[in-house]
Amino acid sequence: MALVALLLSACSGGGGGEATPGAITDKSADLRDRMASVERTDEFVAEGVLDPSGARESLKRVVWERSAPTRLRAGAIAQLLKDEANIADTRRMFALMLPTEPDQGIVTVMGDAGAERGWTDLGPALVRRWSRAAALSDYKIKKDAPERAALAKLFPGRAPSEVVFDVFMDRLGGEGDEGLRERDRVEAWGLLMALEPDEARLLERLTHESVPEDALTQSVVWSARELKAVPRTGEQLAWVRRLGEGRHAEFRSRAASAVAGLSTEQMRGWALRHMAGVMYASERHPEWLVMSRSGLLEEAGRRLKGRTVFRREMAGTLTGETLGDDGDKLSWGDALLLMVAIDCVDDRGVAGALFVSAERDRRDTTTEYGGLIDWSASRGFAATTYPPRPTERYGDDRFVASQEMLDAGDASVLFFHFHASDYANRRYAGPSDGDLEYAKRQGRCGLVYTFVSPNKMNADYYTPDGAVVDLGAVERTDGGG
Repeated sequence: MALVALLLSACSGGGGGEATPGAITDKSADLRDRMASVERTDEFVAEGVLDPSGARESLKRVVWERSAPTRLRAGAIAQLLKDEANIADTRRMFALMLPTEPDQGIVTVMGDAGAERGWTDLGPALVRRWSRAAALSDYKIKKDAPERAALAKLFPGRAPSEVVFDVFMDRLGGEGDEGLRERDRVEAWGLLMALEPDEARLLERLTHESVPEDALTQSVVWSARELKAVPRTGEQLAWVRRLGEGRHAEFRSRAASAVAGLSTEQMRGWALRHMAGVMYASERHPEWLVMSRSGLLEEAGRRLKGRTVFRREMAGTLTGETLGDDGDKLSWGDALLLMVAIDCVDDRGVAGALFVSAERDRRDTTTEYGGLIDWSASRGFAATTYPPRPTERYGDDRFVASQEMLDAGDASVLFFHFHASDYANRRYAGPSDGDLEYAKRQGRCGLVYTFVSPNKMNADYYTPDGAVVDLGAVERTDGGG
């Protein structure tokens, strides 16, 4: 407990008033008085001015006081750890607190204490805390993350990704003997993808290792074995989990069959989002499935030739948005979806439906609108708009997909949304940084439609890898705004 000792010594010396039992939990008391009172807890109990259970509850209140200074809370933790008769209760408190603990110093204190005592059941709690912290920084993993250090001490000789993988597999368990909630394991998966970029290795493990029989794990195993791809984020894992439900049985069978026929070249950069493109092509354009990546891009270039490009203005400069600018970022699967997107944008029926929704969006200043592009052999393309819930409206320049939209979009070809706050909106034509980040988390390609005049919207296709291709303008089919 070197850190605890350091924190305690930092506030020693100097003065305040008399230490009292009441000062332990008195938020208005001088910090030095509270520190001194915490350190004298055992004396108060021995003197009979504080009963043991009352002393313990006071110390626990201090530890849970997350606005309190680290050194005060660390001092209370040190006192609780001395209480061997109730050490199991302290252990449970650590497991409950760690996933949402905001103070990195306290995470280190608890992690060190757990490592000294071999409390490996704190592993899942640390992983959940690390996952949530990493998600706030776009899963940019910090080498000095306190959770990494704590896990290294709890599981010496094991790579962090191995521990996180075990949490996802529910091999470590949570507090007590109970397994983890599905949400906790989904969060662990998002962290695992950031720690273990070698997808081939994960595919190998999921394909050949003995894995649990629960629905969450089995959906990931199905994705790895049948679709040759694994979800890269927690959001994508939730998507795969939904695909495992009975309502998607036919889709799963068709998708697996379509993917099985792809070549090694076509599988480079392969991801979950591409399965809908392959299924579309297998029914509508089977010739696309025998084309190379360069062949698809050449055909896309031919179809886009002569269309006006409306470049978005970002940080005072204009974005690229052509195949010459971003074509190298497109895998075979993304090039295939680009061809699907061109078909969709050129569909007059889709254009008519989108202008109706875009007008609703323009009049509604509380949010952006968006939705799903689906395709079936019987009805062709269909665009369905899902306005955000009342509690998920954050202004006229942001779209939040509702859970209803996500649930309905598991088999959709593309997502879409509008930039329709004004008819003269061409400087915002194309996806924003937030749109690209959303595509990355969800693992989906999208279309953004932007008003450039009362009777015209520009369409842009974009991918989770940041590629943007302008598909030209779409005109009203009803002749006026």
